[in-house]
Amino acid sequence: MKNYYITLLILVTFGCSRVFALEIKIDHSESASYLHFLAAGFQQPFSSRSLQDVIKNKNVKSFSKNKNKDDYNLLKSYLQNGYNFDSPNSRPSGVYGEDALNLLSVTNPSLTELEKNLSAFLPYDGINAYYRLKKVFYPEFEKILWDSSTKNHEQEMLKIKTAMENSRFVENLEKAKKFYASEYPENLALKVALIPINIGNGSIRHTSATNLKDAQIVPYISQLGAVSNLGVIFHEFCHAFYEAQSYKKQKEIEDYYLGHKSFHALFTYRYFNEFIATVLGNGWYQEKLDASKISKSWYDVEYIDKMAKALLPEVTKYVELGKSMDQSFLEKTINVAEQLFPDAPFQVESNMIAIKILSNLNISTSAISESLRKKFRIQSINKSAPIQSEDWNELTKVGVATPLTITNSKEELSPEIKSLLNEKTIKDVNMIAVIPVKNRFIVWMNLRDKAKLDGAIEILRDKKIFDKTLWVKEF
Repeated sequence: MKNYYITLLILVTFGCSRVFALEIKIDHSESASYLHFLAAGFQQPFSSRSLQDVIKNKNVKSFSKNKNKDDYNLLKSYLQNGYNFDSPNSRPSGVYGEDALNLLSVTNPSLTELEKNLSAFLPYDGINAYYRLKKVFYPEFEKILWDSSTKNHEQEMLKIKTAMENSRFVENLEKAKKFYASEYPENLALKVALIPINIGNGSIRHTSATNLKDAQIVPYISQLGAVSNLGVIFHEFCHAFYEAQSYKKQKEIEDYYLGHKSFHALFTYRYFNEFIATVLGNGWYQEKLDASKISKSWYDVEYIDKMAKALLPEVTKYVELGKSMDQSFLEKTINVAEQLFPDAPFQVESNMIAIKILSNLNISTSAISESLRKKFRIQSINKSAPIQSEDWNELTKVGVATPLTITNSKEELSPEIKSLLNEKTIKDVNMIAVIPVKNRFIVWMNLRDKAKLDGAIEILRDKKIFDKTLWVKEF
């Protein structure tokens, strides 16, 4: 198969002494498209709903067969483990097998080339599961998504190149980099894998892009063209700039939000990365690309969408003046959050976006994660099992993630947690407690019967709002 790709190399001069070469590589990727096809077919979080709808309308029944589900779950079990680099507590930076495989799908657009690396991520039974799935689903992928798009790849690349040059994409990206005070490596090219989705007569146009450090995976609707998602590409590059801030800058931002007295500070910090990328890519840059095509909704999460729109004037001022985000800007974000969402810090949804699972339950933390993801939109989950003494010590400290502590018996609770509970409420029954601590909440589930886990999570979801005082429910 012939690939059509573009590489933009722009030299940006600072004064007379320094030249910065920013390189961007964009290509359609068979590898990324196939992996996204599998994720959408198996209804995975953060896959494109437009592609899910296409697969549903094509009546691909193989996704509902248990043997195929088992193989896909086996792949996930091997890929969804990882490690963290040294970073501030609220900004973990590491490599997970799933992320690494997706990243390689950007640098290896050919699926056969990607497959040469499978043994780096999977044991032999995982590789066998992969090829069993490929035998079933690759022909469907070719028919539904890939074969019909390849004839348009060259034309799409030419349109993107022209649009990027006319909208001064790279120069504006450099302004965004300065706003972040980012230390993104000068010699590391920014890379994009495009995924074409032909929706036919379908009406769902939702796509879900992925940031993987220097590599971005960006689906687009074929009927609209790849240029329609240039704002999304800009958005995803902004995530890379955020991740590439110096340790000192990251710590400065973390300390400001986590040390702030406002309940809204933690809420704002949880969504900060996403709404800043949204205002820059979907708002500020999109206006320069084509102001007539700015969509009514910039992001499908209301918190992020409204925060981004409200902050557009302030961000525009900073970026156009060449200023980097500072404490005055961070304070502005908290003030905006207080005005737009007075109850947001107490809403269950905003508190469950980042979770730290501490469990003594005789169920794997991966199974607990799966149950939670079915009920909540979660961006990050950390896990510890069984619960260690240092885990209890960390519970009452301020952090971004909401601690979800699961025990089999009240006797397993630490003295620190018991002191936050009314002694009369601590019973050896199936129960949930939501404990307010400083400007966040701790969730405790005591499950005498592990089969009650899904029911407990549903009770938590249906609560909607966390109380400002201790809340307990037996079930």
